[in-house]
Amino acid sequence: MRIGLVRYNKVAKMGRKDKEIVDNLIFIIEALDGYRVGRNVDPGVLEKKMNYVEPIAGKVLDRKRRKVLLSAADYMINLPAKSKSARTWSGVFLISRLLIRVTFVVFLVSVLMYFISPPSVGNTLLITGVVLFYMAAVMRWYSLNKLLDFYERQSGRADAKRMILRKAVKDLILFLRGYLEDLGVRKEKVKLHLYNVDYEGIVVLKRPGWLRDNYIVVLS
Repeated sequence: MRIGLVRYNKVAKMGRKDKEIVDNLIFIIEALDGYRVGRNVDPGVLEKKMNYVEPIAGKVLDRKRRKVLLSAADYMINLPAKSKSARTWSGVFLISRLLIRVTFVVFLVSVLMYFISPPSVGNTLLITGVVLFYMAAVMRWYSLNKLLDFYERQSGRADAKRMILRKAVKDLILFLRGYLEDLGVRKEKVKLHLYNVDYEGIVVLKRPGWLRDNYIVVLS
């Protein structure tokens, strides 16, 4: 999952330090949001990012809250371990995501071969590339939905962990808005890739599709 890359265009009044802070805030927001639906990143990397912005973020990411958030993340990461079906679909999703990259390359090669090889060979390769690509895309889409269904069915302690993560994301979005305003940066220039959109202060630009399983949002 591509998380944490700063997405802005020619923003003014943003020095190197400010860019790093914004980049880390985006990473944290997207990571915490992803844990809610089982889209996980390395908690060790997350902890380093949180430690980096803590002097700026203050109470939004103080030591006590960081500990609570990391505990919630660890719980959500290990949820599939309790279900054989979830473990299976998690493995299928990872394999299908890799296959999409491989089959996309095969598809590009087959398009090239279509123009430089004999018609019979080119047609066969092109059809094979298209079929493999769509098979991998369907497998990825189906396995992802199975995982999302699994996480949605979890209640009790899982609900409590999700609420902790949601509240943190909400607070961090508000903090990021204020930070950008202090810099004189247009907040709608910064885009976030989120799996949930039940937060205040965001506007959805693009919804999930076959090849993208998250929303693209901007700060309102």
